[in-house]
Amino acid sequence: MKAWGWLALAGLAVGCGERPATAESAAVSRPNQPVANGSNPGSTTEVEPPNPEQALYELCRAGTVQMNGAADSIEETLQTAKSVLPIATGDAVQGIKEAIELIDGAGAGIADYTAPIPGMDRFPEVAAEQDERRLKAIQAGNDAIRDLKEAAGILESLVQSTAATLRKGIGEVIELVDVCVRDLYDAVEALGGRVEE
Repeated sequence: MKAWGWLALAGLAVGCGERPATAESAAVSRPNQPVANGSNPGSTTEVEPPNPEQALYELCRAGTVQMNGAADSIEETLQTAKSVLPIATGDAVQGIKEAIELIDGAGAGIADYTAPIPGMDRFPEVAAEQDERRLKAIQAGNDAIRDLKEAAGILESLVQSTAATLRKGIGEVIELVDVCVRDLYDAVEALGGRVEE
């Protein structure tokens, strides 16, 4: 009988003791500890604090790459539009010239933002300057998008009133302008900006 009483007291002591910490409570109470990777329960990943300069570098680098792609697309579009001009007649001549000026202006507007940025080893020294450049590049990208959309509008207005040969050439330019606009959308977003509608 005494033995049973001793066991009951022992069980009561264990039941009233501190509850063992679960995995969830441990993760919450120790946020800096490695957290198990969900895809591989046996591995852990140390969560590092964000590095603002590294994040800015990645934005600038990705945006510059996209701006280069957009500049190449605009140049191809410009040359194609110029090749269509000699076969234009009547009002189409002036319309295509206006479109060419807008396409050329879009390319010139982003030209300053296609040069490579410094490597990460030097980037912290010029981070503020590069951030200002990034913001200007976003604005230039939005300005170029507006110019290209205006050019597309002019060309679309000519399509129905031109000969079949010219219509085909104008259609090709319109398609290329659309590619340029999409490239610039990607560039503005890669730079951390928003396209102005």
